[in-house]
Amino acid sequence: MATFSGGILPRQEQLKRPTDQQIIRERRDFVKDPQSWMDTAGVWNFGGPFTNMLPVTLIKKSYQGGVLRSFFDDYYNRLYFLPSSINLGAISTTVTKDFRVWNSYRKTVQLTDVVLTNGEGLSLSGVNVPDEFLPLGLKTYSVVASTSGPPDVDATFTFTFDAPETFNLHVTGTRAKVSPLLPNWSNAYTVEYAYKTDMFVSRSGREQRRALRTTPRKKIGFNATPHGPAFRALNDLMASWHNNTIILPEIPRQVVLAQPLMPGDPIAVLYSDAPDWAVPGATVVLSSKGNYETRRVDSVLDNTIVFTSAGATMWPVGTKAHPGVSGRIKAELSSTRQTNNVATVDFEMDVTPASEPVIPIPAAPAMFNGRELFTVKPNWIGLPDVTYISQRETLDYDRGLISIFNPVPFVSQTRKLTFTSRDYVGMKKLTDFFDRMKGQRGEFYMPTWEADIDVGKSSPVGSRTIRINGTEFAKNYPADTVHKAVAVYFKDGTVEYKTVQSIFEVNDADGNDSVIQVGQDWTRIVSPDTVRTISWLLVFRHASDTLTVEWLTNSVAQCEMTMRSLEDLPV
Repeated sequence: MATFSGGILPRQEQLKRPTDQQIIRERRDFVKDPQSWMDTAGVWNFGGPFTNMLPVTLIKKSYQGGVLRSFFDDYYNRLYFLPSSINLGAISTTVTKDFRVWNSYRKTVQLTDVVLTNGEGLSLSGVNVPDEFLPLGLKTYSVVASTSGPPDVDATFTFTFDAPETFNLHVTGTRAKVSPLLPNWSNAYTVEYAYKTDMFVSRSGREQRRALRTTPRKKIGFNATPHGPAFRALNDLMASWHNNTIILPEIPRQVVLAQPLMPGDPIAVLYSDAPDWAVPGATVVLSSKGNYETRRVDSVLDNTIVFTSAGATMWPVGTKAHPGVSGRIKAELSSTRQTNNVATVDFEMDVTPASEPVIPIPAAPAMFNGRELFTVKPNWIGLPDVTYISQRETLDYDRGLISIFNPVPFVSQTRKLTFTSRDYVGMKKLTDFFDRMKGQRGEFYMPTWEADIDVGKSSPVGSRTIRINGTEFAKNYPADTVHKAVAVYFKDGTVEYKTVQSIFEVNDADGNDSVIQVGQDWTRIVSPDTVRTISWLLVFRHASDTLTVEWLTNSVAQCEMTMRSLEDLPV
């Protein structure tokens, strides 16, 4: 029989002074005298021995086991490195990248050792070994990379703690040199953007397209004529750094310093607001009279750029700041020697993917019938090239008759157009449009810019028809799935875009004519006296995933776009 000591907690009715009968009734197995339930200080005492009357003998046995993990341990009781790896990008100046270490243990953890492997030119800032992390404590350290060291950075910092964890912080990057070449503007400075589209085309000609790249690959090319020191710098660069990363200022994208940038001063003041490419961490190349210097952006505010470090050179008013793009020179770079210290070079560089900051693409400026409406007029100095395409299948046994099948019930056309811009802003609208389309993936409406339809008779305001003399027009477009919208240009400079519901013949008192039934009311009179031109508004896609922009000067550019027409199907 087991005996336990203990007590009985009072019930609510016991909070007041009990009677003697109540004390006797509640005493039960307690051996204390009822009068001893209250001590001399007036405190109730319910203690007493407890006798277990059950015929049970306790059997004691020891077991070995472990702690069962829970979802709590998926997040806590470990060490976190944020981020878990560091990409330094192109290292053309001293680069500093911060990372944080969080102790999610509910106890103090000590950093006992840090070992660097393959880390020439790298160091840690803020680390003191041993270092103590309080429970749930967070500390910030920095990786500092200098320009001295091997071209490719592939290092590992191994952190050892007194907790059962060892963490490897992987650090990558490439050391880069600035290209000494300047473009010769007798030839165009080209920037190529290339997307990649996976396209499935059915036998009926309908397409399903998906973009394999969310940002384009980029290539920069220009002709240079280095001479004297630049000629020798080119030879030195190709001999020692051809296979490594270089930094190249993208000349068309530029801002100008409004105040001198003095030695020791990290703040550049611009004539305009800071550009969209000047984001924290971006590389900026300062350029003046053939001299270059690279800086890293720390922050921007209005028309000022704050760099991460100050230089030792004074940059005067008018100095240009360009985004520094990193990449590699093409494997075979050809040059022609004009003299023993003058050469002409066809320079070409592939920009490293994901090395530039991602700039948000602006929304489409105009939409029509669920698709973007592209209304930028081409430059007719580059004569448009229009090609008509029909799909045919020919069964020919090389003798006798042949059979021809037309599986695609419509005719496509490709239009090669030239667009010119007198400033960077205008050309950026075109590249933004190309980015929204993701190359061949997207669809858009574009007028043909031609006099496709000749108005025969007047249609009043509020009507929905275009009347054309004769019935030939209606016979040419029966049940057409391509020509489903029109752009009407009025002589007062306005334009209206309308969907086409049907095209049919009419024979009434006004004659036997063709009629285009549009889907919206006219807000102006449509007549030969008011209309300048009516063009078909077709659905197009880009016929190529590549767009090449030719900068004729540092502000004037042109590009060619080739579009292919599609069926105007519901979005």
